[in-house]
This record gives sequence, structure tokens and C-alpha cells, in this order.
Amino acid sequence: MTTIRKIISYDDIEDKDIKDWLNSLPVRQQSKYIRVAIRHYISNLADQDQQRGNSSHLIEGITEQKEYLSHLIETITEQKEYLAHIIEKEQNSTHNYSRSIPKKSTKRKHSTQTQTEQHHDYKEEETKDDSYVDLDENVLDDLGK
Repeated sequence: MTTIRKIISYDDIEDKDIKDWLNSLPVRQQSKYIRVAIRHYISNLADQDQQRGNSSHLIEGITEQKEYLSHLIETITEQKEYLAHIIEKEQNSTHNYSRSIPKKSTKRKHSTQTQTEQHHDYKEEETKDDSYVDLDENVLDDLGK
């Protein structure tokens, strides 16, 4: 083991905190406390470097997550537009292919007619009536329930 001496210089006004700290130490143990202080400083630097490394690693991870989320948002937007297009297309096709049924006659026939005559008159009236009601498939399906 070799003892190495280093002389340090400091300004007693500018570095008053160092001067006060050194003067507060026991005279015969100043070297020991200076070494402890230097080791503490070095370990703190290493911790800070590690934290910076972790921080940069975290920043990279956050950046990757941000890119992934941006991609997801873009995909969801495309799917939303596609679904809106399909819904619009379906609504247009449902409107174009809607079924028509004739309106029922609200007129009552005189009770003097027989049932056969009433049925014949209703059929005749049904074919003459040009007014139709448009119903989509859902309404017709519901009528069957």
C-alpha cells in the first residue's frame, strides 16, 4: 500500500462552504473524511448515470408505446370509416329493396252483401288501389312474430 498525497486549492471566500466543512473536521482525520466525501460523490455520480440510463430507456419505451398507440388509433379510425361505409351502403340497399304492401281498405261493406261478395269486392278494390306502404324487412319479420 502506497500513500499518495494530493494538494488541493480553494478560495476561502468563494469556497467558504468547503473551508467551513474542513475546519469542522478533526485535524488528524481530515484526509479520511475527504476520501469518504469523494467516494460518496463518485457513488452518487454512478447512481445519477444509472438513473439517466434508466430514464433514457424509459423514454425509449414511452416513445415506442406512443408509436404503437398512434398505429392503433389509425387502425381504429380506418375501421370506423369502413363500418360507417358498410352501414351507409346497407341503409341504401335496404331502402332500394324495401317491400311494398297494399293498404287495407277502411270502408265497410253493407251487411246485406254475402261474405263471398264482400271478398270479391275487396279483391277488386285491392287491385285498383295504387297507394302502397313501403316496409323494410325488419317490420315484416316483426309482423310474423
